[in-house]
Amino acid sequence: DTVTAIDYKSNRLVPGDPDTVPEGLLRQMGAYYALLNEIWPEKEAKVALLWTSTATLMPLEPERVTEALARATVP
Repeated sequence: DTVTAIDYKSNRLVPGDPDTVPEGLLRQMGAYYALLNEIWPEKEAKVALLWTSTATLMPLEPERVTEALARATVP
């Protein structure tokens, strides 16, 4: 029922929460989220970052990544 994109990140400095994830990563995950929705419209799309240095999975809210992508594509 769901499809999830998980991007592995090897950053040494790991954000403590989604509020401190760099804008560029949010935009990247927003693009993944948009593509998942286009490819599998019948499924619930989810995105997350996996920080390899701490083995921490950080799910990202759809609204957060969608808004970040919109900021990148506004003329």
